[in-house]
Amino acid sequence: DPAECAALRRALGDAARPVLHAFKAQAGHTLGAAGALELLACVRAIEAGLLPATPVSGALEPDLPGRVLEVVEAGDVHLALKLSAAFGGANAALVLSRERRERPRRTVRPVYLRAWAQIGPDDLPSLSELIGVPRDRLARLDTLCKLGLRAVAELGRIVGVETLRGAGIVAGHGLATLDTNDRFDARRRTKGPNYVDPRLFPATSPNAVAGECAIVFGLTGPSFAVNGGFDGGTEALVAAAEFVAAGDVERMVIVAADDAGPAARDLLEWSGQAARKLAEGAVALLIEATKADVSRQIDLDLRPSPKDGPIGHLALVDRLKQLLLTD
Repeated sequence: DPAECAALRRALGDAARPVLHAFKAQAGHTLGAAGALELLACVRAIEAGLLPATPVSGALEPDLPGRVLEVVEAGDVHLALKLSAAFGGANAALVLSRERRERPRRTVRPVYLRAWAQIGPDDLPSLSELIGVPRDRLARLDTLCKLGLRAVAELGRIVGVETLRGAGIVAGHGLATLDTNDRFDARRRTKGPNYVDPRLFPATSPNAVAGECAIVFGLTGPSFAVNGGFDGGTEALVAAAEFVAAGDVERMVIVAADDAGPAARDLLEWSGQAARKLAEGAVALLIEATKADVSRQIDLDLRPSPKDGPIGHLALVDRLKQLLLTD
């Protein structure tokens, strides 16, 4: 699309004429597996010395910064750039090379918790005025995105919104987007596929919370979502802390949000987890490499505990109280 073309041209320059390969045109969208499968395709192209073709029809984007082949060609392939572009700017890029290159060894630096904020559903009515986003745009967002935006807004009130700009963001979910997906699919179940609302589709990706927060608050660092279990909020904190500890970014925002709807509660009931505490709400944290008077150092050996205790943002709040806010 035009945005991807502009990014490639800016990164590679006008002189570059790489062969562009759209893997999904051949395999379809494999969702969470798409990046891994496309990476394997890049590795195979380099190993076999092949420039892959893409089945296309119709006019190409006029500013396309490269070539799209109709048939596979042999070529001396030394480098490949693998791009994954997802909703809300949750993007990743990998460069693969035939040549082995030693990466410089980096020291691990300490990471500090600067501040955190917790909000509940009662805080949502003030969201539009607080972040300056029109109500009609907010109406297109799901509950998780609204909760995440409200939590980051409250965090910004504590530390200053300008302090957040340029930071990265990791969103962590205890039950991902189960209820968002259920609401999106409800029209298909009751009325048929012609009645689904495409405006609601982007929010079915767990990346959407991180993407929306990045757009509104200028969080231009690394942006993605994690959900390896019921303690996804702590998982997000661990992932974000690794970025800061490695020196990849100075500040990271962590958001854990749960809408606690009927689909999520049904899953807990069916899986024998109904007794675990779950609530609608969110928590947002700011971690950084700079120690301040009010900050607390984060244990870099911290690990999620998905098998017991509260779920989602409540698990992260418990962890903050127990481990991070004590001297």
